[in-house]
Amino acid sequence: RQQGADYAEFERSGYWLTVAEVHARYLVPTRYAQAITARCWIEELKSRTLTFGYEIIDAATQQVCVTGYSRHVCINHDGQVTKIPADWLVKMKKGVPG
Repeated sequence: RQQGADYAEFERSGYWLTVAEVHARYLVPTRYAQAITARCWIEELKSRTLTFGYEIIDAATQQVCVTGYSRHVCINHDGQVTKIPADWLVKMKKGVPG
């Protein structure tokens, strides 16, 4: 949303980003009621796929507790793999670091 790309709008335009792979690496434990910050960004963007990177951070110490990623494939509402529409690629590229 911060980059001008709302996923609900993406779905309404006829597409889904189906999950193909998920990975998490737990570095230190978190506790119930601990204040944490979740960060998410687009790590890699290709014509049909994208990868989100994630971090869970202790809000008080800024220590990284969890890192991870999820890979997604663009499909249309008929379930066919398809290219991410050009207008959405432009919006998504705003979220790619570097």
